[in-house]
Amino acid sequence: MTFSRDPLAVRFDPQARVVLGLAIAQREKHDVNRRLVEYVRVRVPNPPGTMTREDRPDRLSPTERAFTRACYYDRRIHQLGRRKADARWSLRLDWEPVPLLPGGQRYVRVTVFSDTSGARHVRRNADESYVENPELRSTFAPAARIVGGRRA
Repeated sequence: MTFSRDPLAVRFDPQARVVLGLAIAQREKHDVNRRLVEYVRVRVPNPPGTMTREDRPDRLSPTERAFTRACYYDRRIHQLGRRKADARWSLRLDWEPVPLLPGGQRYVRVTVFSDTSGARHVRRNADESYVENPELRSTFAPAARIVGGRRA
């Protein structure tokens, strides 16, 4: 059986390409001027009558899931285990709360990070790592036994 993409995700490819281009441009502006936001806020439409949502924490509708797939399918986005020639960016999608009315539009914040920013972040915050700082490690402490209203 050959791989075939979700037809709804394929329809979102042009919009995802534009949104990711805007998000990359916004990231580059933010790197120069930290007072600017680092994300692009996008409205994802839901067709009227879309009442189904997943039982996952993000509770995406089929349309929102298709938009997510289209964004991650873009050549500029890095995916673990998959080599792409132009994949220089990592993607984060932060979905806003589910609209109260069925079929309402939902907003998502699209943020991209350069592929080297993760390594810089780890080096910069090495003192917050439990591997480097033993004080941050959790240790096993057996539960205290209570006998006759007092700890034994």
